[in-house]
Amino acid sequence: MLKETHTEIEKYDWIDALRGYAILMVMMAHSAHPFWGDTPHVGITYSGNYGVTLFFIASSFTLFNSYSNRLGRDGKNSNRFFFIRRLFRIAPMYWIACGFYIVVGSMYQSIWLSPEPIDVVKVLANVTFINGLYLPAINYIPPGGWSVGDEMLFYLTIPALFLIIKSLKSALVVLVIAIVCSILAQIVLYYVVINYTSYDWYTLRDWSLYFWFPNQFPVFCLGILLFFFIGNNDVRYKEWMLVATVGIYLLLGFVTFDLNFPNNLIQPEYIYGVVLTAFAFFMSKTKLKFIIKPINKLGKVSFSAYLIHFLVIEVGLWLLTFSPTDINEELRFALLFTFTVTATYFISKITFALIEKQGIAIGERIIQRIPRKPYVPDI
Repeated sequence: MLKETHTEIEKYDWIDALRGYAILMVMMAHSAHPFWGDTPHVGITYSGNYGVTLFFIASSFTLFNSYSNRLGRDGKNSNRFFFIRRLFRIAPMYWIACGFYIVVGSMYQSIWLSPEPIDVVKVLANVTFINGLYLPAINYIPPGGWSVGDEMLFYLTIPALFLIIKSLKSALVVLVIAIVCSILAQIVLYYVVINYTSYDWYTLRDWSLYFWFPNQFPVFCLGILLFFFIGNNDVRYKEWMLVATVGIYLLLGFVTFDLNFPNNLIQPEYIYGVVLTAFAFFMSKTKLKFIIKPINKLGKVSFSAYLIHFLVIEVGLWLLTFSPTDINEELRFALLFTFTVTATYFISKITFALIEKQGIAIGERIIQRIPRKPYVPDI
């Protein structure tokens, strides 16, 4: 049934376009950080942080589609081949970025790195991709590594989720269960933190517990829901629907979400997630080519761009020190954002070709050396 409703997604530019918009959102938020920080938690630039949410949705959709299409070809080795491909797709560039930022952090004080001496345990948690569960190291080195850790942990769930989720209805059930479990976990954690630790709940919820894999898992489930919804031809798509989701996303940027208990149980990442899932669905239906191309070119190198743009922002801030002092913050932000997007794209094209593609090729060569066992479906 899955093969009848879904085909290989490599030919679909809208997937890369989603990644392109996602990295634009992230670069916008991080370019604004040096000027306005993380507070107040309102505004279009701050809502750019949810670009990672769009990354997760696009990723889980892609993974579910790829897993279903390769199941018959890879036979009983499908899980082994899946993990090999995922590891060599992500790890080479990520590990190089880890080493690079360690060196950078030893040379000068980066705005993205802790001023404390390098913690070997935290570094190991990041390079082994368990930082999504280990809160002290959840966003350590490289900057933004929390999302990569969450992504790798999600890879581990794909075979089990594929066995459980067979339809749109079951995808919706799993999503609801994931959200309910996340809310229950937050209730328990709130009472533990308040009664048995010295941590500030608001800060913990805004930082570590937001990044934490159990909190982000429902967002991945939205991507699986999208996977099954794409095959639904009952929706009579009109272009105003895509425009409406963009408008709702922009308006959400001016909504203040209270992270204090119990108001924090209305979780903004899931609200944004639903809106961005609708946006992704309408992107798959749109006939407006100009919103897919050329942004899809940025999407193709978005993983490199995600890891690189932090350093590019710091270079941009240094260049801004040579600008006239009477330039207002809004214009300085616009200049920094433009520089960040442009420089990051061209650098990422190089790292994608020299590192990411080579890692993918190594993974495929390893797979070719492993004898294939034919897939026999359960009766």
